[in-house]
This record gives sequence, structure tokens and C-alpha cells, in this order.
Amino acid sequence: MHNTLRQLAAILAVTAPSLAMAVDVSGEHINPNGKFGKETKYRLVGDTKFGWQTGTLTGPIDLSGQNFVLETGGGNQTVLNGVISGKGSFEWIGGSVPQVGPSLLSGEQANSYQVLFTLTRGVLDLDKPAGVDAITGNLLIGSKDHARIRLNKSQQINDGAQVTFGGVGISGIDLQGHRETIAALSVETHAEIAMGDQPAALIVGDSSVRAFGSSTRH
Repeated sequence: MHNTLRQLAAILAVTAPSLAMAVDVSGEHINPNGKFGKETKYRLVGDTKFGWQTGTLTGPIDLSGQNFVLETGGGNQTVLNGVISGKGSFEWIGGSVPQVGPSLLSGEQANSYQVLFTLTRGVLDLDKPAGVDAITGNLLIGSKDHARIRLNKSQQINDGAQVTFGGVGISGIDLQGHRETIAALSVETHAEIAMGDQPAALIVGDSSVRAFGSSTRH
């Protein structure tokens, strides 16, 4: 009888789905994966910074009105697969252009945050399924150095988003043969829109669809 119960307990321990831990977080955490776990559900209760050992996070992040900074340490591979929600601010600090390791906003579900997303420098790939918003609010590409957003699939940015090319370096979007629709585009620095090897379309506001086969520069 006791052996049977122990065997049943062992089976349940192996087959039961793991429950992601929920954490209220603030301050700086160089390796949130190592400290809290990859699937942790985060709710910000103060300004928060995740550091260069972040790696891949699969759990959701609720900004909850706080400021969030993700520092990749010069472009170390960093992937957010969970849903980002709430109000506040989000700053992604990548590396150089081109970048040593990939940075991705991915996952199957749309983000729902209502904040300005700033790519301070470096390269960020938007890699959700086509038509699923990775960027849900306004987007600032470049504030301190060269910065590029790359679309791995079509329609990664919310149609109502205002996109700004800023910073002191070259800011750009690489459509990579995909389609994207945004509400407005502001150019405050040297900017590049690369269409990729296949025909692509960037639709701004009420402009008509136009297919491009080469880069556009300002």
C-alpha cells in the first residue's frame, strides 16, 4: 500500500504542470532568470531594470505604471516571449548595429501595454505571428545611438502607433519583405527604411499602399 502511494506521488510530481511563480519586483536584477525563474509572472511595484544575463523570459510582465529598462549588456541574446501589459514606460538598451546577439519580442500572444517603447540603441527583432502586435504603443527608434527595428513577420506594430526616428545615430526599420501599417512617422535624425529582397509595403496613416523593392533613406 505504501509503495503504491509513493509510486502515485512520483507520477503526479512528474506529470503535473509546473505553476509559474508570481513576483512583485523593483530595483535592478542582473539575472532575473537565475533569481526568479524563466516562467515567472512579474508585476512591477517600482522602477525596475533587468540586466545582461536576462536571457529568455517566457512569463508575462505587468508594468503597472512603473518604468522598466532591459539592459542587454551590449547586445547579449535577450528574448521576451511573455505578454507585456500595463502603463508606465519601457526602454530596451541593445548593443551596436549590427549586433552581437539577437534581441526578440516574440511569443504567440499580443502585447497590450499602453506606453512609449524606446529602443535606445542596437537591434530588436519583432517576431510574433503575423498580425499579432509586438509593439502596441508609440515607438521611438534610437535615442542615444544607432538603432534598428527588424520585422520577422508582417504587421508587428499596432496600426495606431506613432513611430519616431530619433537619436544621434542612424535609426531604421528593416521590413525584410513584410508589410507594416502605422499611424504616423516622424524623422528627427538620419533614417533608413530597408524593404528587403522581396516586395514590401509600409503604410503610414491614410497613405495608399505602395510596394518597394529597395531601401528608402532620409
